[in-house]
Amino acid sequence: MRMTEEQYAALLGKRAEQPAPKPLKYRNKKVTTDEGTFDSKHEYAVWCQRKMEQAAGVISGLQRQVSYELIPSANLDGRKLPAVRYVADFVYLRDGETVVEDAKGMESLPDYKIKRRLMWWIHRIRVIETRK
Repeated sequence: MRMTEEQYAALLGKRAEQPAPKPLKYRNKKVTTDEGTFDSKHEYAVWCQRKMEQAAGVISGLQRQVSYELIPSANLDGRKLPAVRYVADFVYLRDGETVVEDAKGMESLPDYKIKRRLMWWIHRIRVIETRK
């Protein structure tokens, strides 16, 4: 079976059309810079603020996406369960104390609230939330 040029072009046009990407859960817009990818414009704005504070000597040791283990991995009935982790948006030192900061755009989810409490219970670290 042969196709006409119009049929072939229509076939190619249909294949070239991609479905629109699914919007992110909270309608945030990811930001990609030479410093990496940030989950939202707000998170990137907080990062820029903290970098200025570090340059001014107010804070030191600024890091992004630091992972803390809350519950170790385990075997349960022959199945390996992964460790439960909390990934902090930012970690830095202010006045000699470690600060763990999370940039939040809206109300926190129950999972996050539990992890925030576990951070205090296990590591004795309070998580500071920066809201829009």
